[in-house]
Amino acid sequence: METSIGAMDALTSFRFDLDIVASMDSEGFALEVPIKMTGAYVAPDSVEATLTMDLLFMTIETEYVSLGDTEYVMDPVTGEWQVTVDEGGTIIDPASFVIQEASGLRDLVLSGLEVLDGVDTYRLTATSVDGAFGGVAGEFELTIWVRTSDSLVAKIVAEGEADLGLIGGDLLGDIGQESAMMKITLALSGFGEDIVIEPPVAGQAPSPTSTAAPAATSTSAVRSRVS
Repeated sequence: METSIGAMDALTSFRFDLDIVASMDSEGFALEVPIKMTGAYVAPDSVEATLTMDLLFMTIETEYVSLGDTEYVMDPVTGEWQVTVDEGGTIIDPASFVIQEASGLRDLVLSGLEVLDGVDTYRLTATSVDGAFGGVAGEFELTIWVRTSDSLVAKIVAEGEADLGLIGGDLLGDIGQESAMMKITLALSGFGEDIVIEPPVAGQAPSPTSTAAPAATSTSAVRSRVS
């Protein structure tokens, strides 16, 4: 696994598809939130992505760009870009789901060989130690597919518990403060491609606050939709 970690650390870029299904039960109210992010990462700290979340009868769609300590999030209601600096973590960085150190894993087992989308891979299972997976507190059960040809990680599936706000930032309103069981699937491709990530808006001053979430994403509002 150390060889794979080194290979991933040396990458200049990759493309990703991140699918999350979050299941929660608050005061007897069951809710399942599918979240999808598709985009690209350029080392050391640039990300661009589109993000879609389904909350019962409502779909939230937005775009996100992170360049160093500056984040741009499109307001899903107005379509305007909100810019923040040094606030960090408005929406989670998919690159943080790639384990950075072998010490972040325990009970690592090579469970077999598998052809994944036409590519030969090693399939491994492991448990991430507290905080090692995406910076999220708690442990996650992981299945990791590593390409046999170059030791790059092709796919990760993780199951564990985390706060929804760590994934969707402020976009989820009150629900973002809730803890949920999550199944996270991260598929990587386009390794080392020439990808350029630029600010979506030029010359816009940073906003004094983070992106505002639609009022309907509060816990009470969601419940009222099904009452």
